[in-house]
Amino acid sequence: MSKVSVASVNPASSPAVPEQPWYKQVWVWFVIAIPASSVVTGIILVTVATKNADDLVLDDWYREGRGTNRSMAAENLAADFGIGVTAAATDGGTLFRFQAARDMVWPQQLTLLLRHRTLATEDREYNLDYQANGSYQLDQVLPPGNWHIRISSDDVGWRLAGPTQISADGSLKMGAGH
Repeated sequence: MSKVSVASVNPASSPAVPEQPWYKQVWVWFVIAIPASSVVTGIILVTVATKNADDLVLDDWYREGRGTNRSMAAENLAADFGIGVTAAATDGGTLFRFQAARDMVWPQQLTLLLRHRTLATEDREYNLDYQANGSYQLDQVLPPGNWHIRISSDDVGWRLAGPTQISADGSLKMGAGH
């Protein structure tokens, strides 16, 4: 009969199978992945939010709100005078033609403000130089798209303002009769 070793029969005395270190366990990494993915997602969302902040609210919103009645008065005055404008692209520029229902003395310079609907970085301001008979010249072609336009001057009490579509060829119509 062969001799049987007691060590091979008794499981308590048999050599133990070495246990794997913690970093080789699948469930440990699964448990760690859940909060780690939340932290990474949070960092990405904060980064995107700070780089793409909304420009819809003005910094001086209270002062702008108080001035609404004044601005409406200037726009109502333009409507009372029957002021309207058409613009057409010329060679490397834009020609603005203003019409009015009453006789007008046109200022030597008007300010044209184009405001983008959502991106303040796209806002533009131009000076229109008087030519003759209510015509003004701009040395650039207007960018196409939907804009909120404001045409005004410090010399006059009226202002044209409102949303307007500038066509692909750089033309627009706004104000009375348009």
